[in-house]
Amino acid sequence: MSIKHLLNKLIDEAVHGKKSPKTVEQIVLDECLHAIVEGGFKPKKFLRYTVLPLIEGKPKRRRKGRRERY
Repeated sequence: MSIKHLLNKLIDEAVHGKKSPKTVEQIVLDECLHAIVEGGFKPKKFLRYTVLPLIEGKPKRRRKGRRERY
């Protein structure tokens, strides 16, 4: 496990636990902290894993070990 992975897991647990962020405050804080760890804001990832699941009403999970390509 990389340091980035561990930091991102820590952010998720601290901000919203195992659930997807629900409030605007949680979403903004979560994205800001992840952007710091990742070295920049990734709009495609934000839309895919945060905005669309909120609209659909269900969390979208990535398969373990899969990396996003941009």
